[in-house]
Amino acid sequence: MKKYYLSSLDSYKFKDSKECIFIKNILSNPQFDVALIKINPCVIINNQEVSQLLITNRFEGDKLFPIKKFPMFVNILLPEMEKINFDKFELKDLPFIATGELYKSEEKARLHVFD
Repeated sequence: MKKYYLSSLDSYKFKDSKECIFIKNILSNPQFDVALIKINPCVIINNQEVSQLLITNRFEGDKLFPIKKFPMFVNILLPEMEKINFDKFELKDLPFIATGELYKSEEKARLHVFD
């Protein structure tokens, strides 16, 4: 399993660095990749602790499988898997939480270091 660190310059929920473990590659196509991740510590969403999320590459042309540049800009989504039609997946199919960045190290995530 790949381990990165997730944080966000745009979202208070993800401003603090979170360990991010890739659990499963859900989808890969020319426009975007989708991965199921586990974060630690968890985040509170709708008064519930959430530790599993989906992420997609934020910009067309970037890839999660494999990540070639850091930070990797991502969209963070709730993993309501039963609502996904993977044959015609669109970002609007799932609740959007935030935008964020994946970093190689906890320190870079905490400081938002762009290489």
